[in-house]
Amino acid sequence: MERGALDAAEAGARAGLAGAPQEPALLCTLGLVLAERGRPAEADELLTRALNGDPELVEAWTNRAAARFERGDVAAALADLDRAVALSEAPVPRYNRGTALARLGRWDEAARDFAQALAQPGLDRALRRDLRTELTRCRRALAV
Repeated sequence: MERGALDAAEAGARAGLAGAPQEPALLCTLGLVLAERGRPAEADELLTRALNGDPELVEAWTNRAAARFERGDVAAALADLDRAVALSEAPVPRYNRGTALARLGRWDEAARDFAQALAQPGLDRALRRDLRTELTRCRRALAV
């Protein structure tokens, strides 16, 4: 997100939380903003609160995984992404889980996630390109 969009999202989330301090969607939004601002520990705490309020909020699982991945806790990120993938067929959780699996050297599982995400209809051009790149990288690693 651009700085102006981050500022607006943060202001909106904080204003909403002033009236509804446990609203999962608002906690998730603020957590995402803080992760984007390079504050993954604070993001993790807010996203955990969001998940306590709504354990089926896929965006919170995915965003918390990203914050944990950023902090180097790949195993925790992978656990969150497993939950996100179980809740949703959306391509982004699979793409992110594939990235975590590749980081762990689990190339065959990563390739499966990238291929399954790539098979989803309606992908935007950038995500399709990134999925193809990662799938090729996995296939090369498996061929060695």
